[in-house]
Amino acid sequence: MVRVDLGPPVQPPKRLGWLQALKQPQIALGWPLGEWERIVRLSRRLRLLGRLAESLLAADLLGCVPAQPRRHLVGELRLSRARTAATLWTIDRVTAALNDASYPRVLLKGAAYVGQAVTGVVGGGILTAIVGAIRKATMKAT
Repeated sequence: MVRVDLGPPVQPPKRLGWLQALKQPQIALGWPLGEWERIVRLSRRLRLLGRLAESLLAADLLGCVPAQPRRHLVGELRLSRARTAATLWTIDRVTAALNDASYPRVLLKGAAYVGQAVTGVVGGGILTAIVGAIRKATMKAT
C-alpha cells in the first residue's frame, strides 16, 4: 500500500467555517450576535438550521446560545420533530393500506432516513416522496 502525504487538512473558506459547527457545535459558542444572524439566515436557506439545532442540543450547548438565535433554533427543532412525527404516522398508514400488496414497498428520500430512525434528518419533501412512490406503484400495478 502506498501512502501519499496530502499535507495538512484544508480549511474551508472563512465564510463557510460555520459548517464545521454541524459536527463540532462548540465552535458556535464564539459567534457574536451579528454572525448568528447571518448563520441562522443562511442555514435556514440551506435547510441546515435543524441540523445545527440538533448538534447544539446533543452537545448540551443550546442553552449557551444567545436568546434571539436560540428562538429560531428551538422553533426549527419543534418543526423538525413535528415533520418527523407526521412522516412516521404517514409511513404507518401507508404500511397498513399496502399490507397485502404483492410488490415491495420502498421509502424514498427523507422518509427512508426517518423509517430507519436515523437522527439528524430535517427537511421537506418527505411526504411528497411517499405520495409520489405510492402513485408510481399504483400506476405500475394497474
